[in-house]
Amino acid sequence: MTCKKNVLWGLALVAATSHAQQSYSVTDMNKRAVPCPEDPQQIGYKHVIDVNVDQRTELEAIAAGNPTPGGYVFPFCNRFKFLMEQEILEVLLPEVTFVCGYNGLQSELCVLEGGNVQVKIPEGSQTNVIFQGMSFSGFTGTSVEAYASSTSKVTFNDAKFETFSNGATAIHQMNPQGGTPMQVEINKAQIENGLAGHLFDNVGGTLVSSELSVIKNVYADSILRTSAGGTSSIAGITATLSDLVVRPFLVYLLEREFWRPLYIQLVCVLFVSLSDLSVTSYFYIHVSKLVVSI
Repeated sequence: MTCKKNVLWGLALVAATSHAQQSYSVTDMNKRAVPCPEDPQQIGYKHVIDVNVDQRTELEAIAAGNPTPGGYVFPFCNRFKFLMEQEILEVLLPEVTFVCGYNGLQSELCVLEGGNVQVKIPEGSQTNVIFQGMSFSGFTGTSVEAYASSTSKVTFNDAKFETFSNGATAIHQMNPQGGTPMQVEINKAQIENGLAGHLFDNVGGTLVSSELSVIKNVYADSILRTSAGGTSSIAGITATLSDLVVRPFLVYLLEREFWRPLYIQLVCVLFVSLSDLSVTSYFYIHVSKLVVSI
């Protein structure tokens, strides 16, 4: 079944990824980590600005000739909201993991709340960054600006994007300097309750996603837009109980034949934007349990 020329409708076979639980702890580098308000047994961060300051301090140490460890870990306090109206989490170190609570599970409730832009991975940087169990909520612009160079990669494990508004974008993947942007990998993510433009916007890069769940009143132009020769692969996407709703001005894309609705064109528009496709842009999508109310 074909949605449009150069778009293949089918099932992507992606190797299953397992995420074993792992305890994360602080080191001498985490100078501003403190006992967490909701769980004093955990030592972590309760302010994003403290994470940024500790990263800059470590950059200064590296510039002074100090050896670098194999990677850096910044544990965020569990059961805690990080207010992002006046703060932005910056990714500054070359190998870094931002982890929720003890074990990096979304259920530990580390929530970046509010703001226009919540996370910046700056252009020109070289980094391998992991967000483990983090939730991104209430953003009105772009939650994550993934602007690093093509040799960089950002991975989201067990993530959640929720309660966004104003035609927001969860991840904007591009290289402002031109050329290929950093890679984006999403392993298990939940999207719920929000009004979006293109939730995942891949401009010329490589995006791979598995176990993507869309639930509870998501309004979007598309879940994924890929343009400028980018390549995106999605496996295991699920929209449940009529929770994915088309915007009113897109209703005309739902065609009928013999008074029975044909959902295929509508589904393609909702999940994948068909604009600005190149011959190298392919989408392999598995959709299950999709119900569209009209």
